[in-house]
Amino acid sequence: MAEVLESPNVKASVKERILNAAEEAFACNSFSGTRVGEIAVKAEVNQALIYYYFESKERLYQEVLNRLFAQWEAMLGRQDWQGKDATAFLREYIRAQYEMKCKLPNLYKIFHWESLEGGGLFEKYASPMWTQDFRDIAGKLAAWQDTGALRPQLNAKALLFLMFGMMDQFYYRGDRELASILGGEGSLERLHAEAAEQMIGLTLHGALSRREEPARTPSSASHPEPALTVVRPAADGEAPSEEQRRILETLRDRSEAPLRFVDERSPEQALQADSRLIFVFAATSVGEMPDWLRGWLTELERHPAPAAGRFFGIWTGGNRPAADGLQRLLEDAFNAAGGYAVSRLPGQSPGDYADRCLGVLRSLH
Repeated sequence: MAEVLESPNVKASVKERILNAAEEAFACNSFSGTRVGEIAVKAEVNQALIYYYFESKERLYQEVLNRLFAQWEAMLGRQDWQGKDATAFLREYIRAQYEMKCKLPNLYKIFHWESLEGGGLFEKYASPMWTQDFRDIAGKLAAWQDTGALRPQLNAKALLFLMFGMMDQFYYRGDRELASILGGEGSLERLHAEAAEQMIGLTLHGALSRREEPARTPSSASHPEPALTVVRPAADGEAPSEEQRRILETLRDRSEAPLRFVDERSPEQALQADSRLIFVFAATSVGEMPDWLRGWLTELERHPAPAAGRFFGIWTGGNRPAADGLQRLLEDAFNAAGGYAVSRLPGQSPGDYADRCLGVLRSLH
């Protein structure tokens, strides 16, 4: 009998049975809640044989995690996020992460046990890529915040945990449970796909319905409400600068909806329309803020509701260091009022910034 056990094929078969039984036991009961004797019963081997192959319960736990992480790394290596914008990335990332949870449920169950019990063995034996991948993705989301593709108030790491939390409610459930929750029928694969779509929709669009469009009279039906309003210099002021002209040309040529213009002497009119993005021009020489803009922001500080949920494009011209300082000040001010300022990157051209603002509008569809 001893000679048979020492043959490579039989030895591998026995170790595989032990690892399979241990994986299920650790996933169901945690490391601390699992006894080696229970694993032996599940694997149909003598308990002493487990210690012969793995030396200790902790070493067996390590081997289980090594095997699971090898599969996880292989799946992770097949992902490619290059060239994706924020919307496409979030869609594909949620689908990919959810698929990994569904295909490797025991890895995530073991992780959750460790999180609940405060143990350190999972962290000790986890793949280095486990935390590095999280940092990389959080950094990618933060970079999109800098470009204005994601709202600046967003906490990138919290968003990842929230997405993982949604996945954790579904990945381990069977078809009957999922059908009951989702209110549909079909194969387990189809139900998981529906769960993923629900998570994608909530991440990208939230839970609240968009505001209903106001009723339109027949005469106005051919003139849809503009998606973008521009607060431009007063008519009796100086002619638009070259930077302003380039921005206006880009907005006119590439906007999917008509533009609406309001005078800077009445900027509050920009908030009266149902425009989702409001573009503001400002100029400075030593960092001073135009009086009309200071007055408007003061009013928004007292009554922020009209600005809440709207996007603001801001272009500050003038002496470069002073203009950059005012740019950041204005972005912070509109964010503080409950709006979402589209961040302008250092050295960004007027046309590129206008394109970024239009990209925000497109992402809302």
